[in-house]
Amino acid sequence: MSEVDATVWNGSSVVYTVIGVLVAVAGTFGLLLGAVILPERVDGPLPKAVLGPITFEITPVSMAIYGVVMIGTSLLVGLLLVRLVSRRYVGED
Repeated sequence: MSEVDATVWNGSSVVYTVIGVLVAVAGTFGLLLGAVILPERVDGPLPKAVLGPITFEITPVSMAIYGVVMIGTSLLVGLLLVRLVSRRYVGED
């Protein structure tokens, strides 16, 4: 029998790859959502979105950036919290 050459992935690289894919998907959905909202606002004033003290016009690019920033920030904060907790409790058996 021949050995199968399997690629071994490190756990952290898998997590970072998944985060990257999810951030790319969020950006794509934001772009599509902005493209759908854009034709609806042709006759009226430009709609604004408010994020705390920041106000921006709803365009496909701004919605894509919003999706990337919000999902990326949320996932990275969660990842950092998991890493903090796992480092604190390593080896307590």
